[in-house]
Amino acid sequence: MFEDLLSRHGLSLDRLHGFLCVVEAGNISQAAAGDPVKQSQLSRQIRDLEAFFGVELTHRRGKSIAISAEGLRLAALIRQHLRARWMISGWSKSASCGRSHSVPRRA
Repeated sequence: MFEDLLSRHGLSLDRLHGFLCVVEAGNISQAAAGDPVKQSQLSRQIRDLEAFFGVELTHRRGKSIAISAEGLRLAALIRQHLRARWMISGWSKSASCGRSHSVPRRA
């Protein structure tokens, strides 16, 4: 259901996960691991999400950003949704970007 709503508007879980990575890293550069192409993609994804939700998810100050209250609420929802999806599928990526671990399946 969530994915259908997003895809109808040209958004994806990858964009949400990218935003979550920025929130957890504290800035776009760290979330992109210094890759300028990835930095540009993450910045564009954040703008797309802001347009989609109609709220400012970050406050930009020069090259630094601060996550807005709305951005923190969205990050919490994304984290919750992704954890539920990953648990249902029998594996999980940590809500922290780039790390993964196995989640035992229920018998």
